[in-house]
Amino acid sequence: MTGLCNRTIDVTGQKNLSAEGTTMTDSTDDSARLGPSTISRAFRGILLLLIVGGVMLAAGRRAADSPFAEVHVHRDWQSFLPETGPPLTPEEFDRYIAMQVKLVRSPWVIVAALRDPSVARNRLLAGDVPARDWLEEHLEVSIVNEEFLRVSLRDVDPEHSVDAARLINTVVKAYLREEVAREGNQHREGLTRLQNLFAKRRAELEKKRSRLAALSEQVRAHSELSVSDEEFAKLVQAEYAQVRFAILQHETTLDETSDEASDATQSEELARMRKRLVRVQAELDKLDGAAQRNHPISNEIARLQDDIKLSESLVQRMSKEIEEIEINIQNSRERVTLHREAVPL
Repeated sequence: MTGLCNRTIDVTGQKNLSAEGTTMTDSTDDSARLGPSTISRAFRGILLLLIVGGVMLAAGRRAADSPFAEVHVHRDWQSFLPETGPPLTPEEFDRYIAMQVKLVRSPWVIVAALRDPSVARNRLLAGDVPARDWLEEHLEVSIVNEEFLRVSLRDVDPEHSVDAARLINTVVKAYLREEVAREGNQHREGLTRLQNLFAKRRAELEKKRSRLAALSEQVRAHSELSVSDEEFAKLVQAEYAQVRFAILQHETTLDETSDEASDATQSEELARMRKRLVRVQAELDKLDGAAQRNHPISNEIARLQDDIKLSESLVQRMSKEIEEIEINIQNSRERVTLHREAVPL
């Protein structure tokens, strides 16, 4: 019995030892399969993730700590000037605000900003890299909250926060001056041109009125004498008719008579009447010449009256248009406005 028990115990012990041996063998095989290279690669991967995460965290912290300015591009902007209507669709607005991003970074805005006297004292531009190249490389413009442009400088140390804020504000002011205000300036320049044209037209109208007044006075003075001239013309015409009739009578009488003395007398009277007829004809020609001279004046007066009527209508329309444009410019706000200046952090 004792031997049997011992045999049983041995068998059980061997089984336990065999199981433990199998477990130990499996663990040893797993360690062998991992090996030093696998562990090293895993460690390097974890280390790389930590480094990238740290860099991203540092970059995010630096971006959050960097100065920035914001410009508001109004989606619901409405102009009083009909030719500068707002974008009506989301696609149009998206294209418009994307264009503003390009304009802030445009060469003419950057050059305009660099012309500012304060830029010469900015330490960020004091290095060996040309100021324009440095600014084009570091200037960053992004769209936030759909209607805002955020202007900042990337890769700037916090110790240069003051210079960064000043440079950002200079760029934003150059953009607002060179691009945003240009639309309003175009309307004001157009208004100035219209005002100059209005002044010219009004001066021409005053000259026409003065000329018309002078001609009207000349006609009025002539009209005061026209009654006597007309009566005189009638008398001359009547006398001309009488002289012509008398000449015809004398010519007839002269043909019928045969008395030499009477013929001589009739001939002298006929000669005198003919001379009188010549003088009367001269008077008639003189009156006709005066009438012909007054005829162009009447034509000019009529032409001036038509021109003045047309000019007055034009001047009135221009005056009304100028008044409307002045009101519209005064009431219209800019589509793009400064929302926030950059401040040192």
